[in-house]
Amino acid sequence: MSAGVPRLWRIAHANLNRALGRLDQAAADLQTPGDFDDISKDFNFQAARLQLLLSRQRWAEAAGVAQSILAFLNGGGNQSACILTTTLLSDAYGLAGRLAEARETANTARAMLTDRTAPLSRTAALASAARWAQPAIEAGLSQRKSY
Repeated sequence: MSAGVPRLWRIAHANLNRALGRLDQAAADLQTPGDFDDISKDFNFQAARLQLLLSRQRWAEAAGVAQSILAFLNGGGNQSACILTTTLLSDAYGLAGRLAEARETANTARAMLTDRTAPLSRTAALASAARWAQPAIEAGLSQRKSY
């Protein structure tokens, strides 16, 4: 996608490509400089980048990006962005095999929920908490042993 296409459209296109499994195209969408003034402060860009890293199974790098995003968001008042990022961090931990950290981080995201939480963040936090809960992990391990 060319740099002449508006930033949010390129991010949306990157997210669509990622969802469709076209990870190289998603990365290319995010690498087009164009109107990305300061990507370190652009939550939409960083969230798309974080999700791409998770899709590429680059767990440690994804955890680092999530921690950087949270450091930037800290105290900024965007609770839904914090919840979504914390949820993605829990997934990075869990997929890397750091189950205790995944569970703790997912529970942190769930504890942050309020009536005003955006639906996407609410759904992500509840799904992550369920995904990394001890009984769910134990059930998944017992299923693997039965194969």
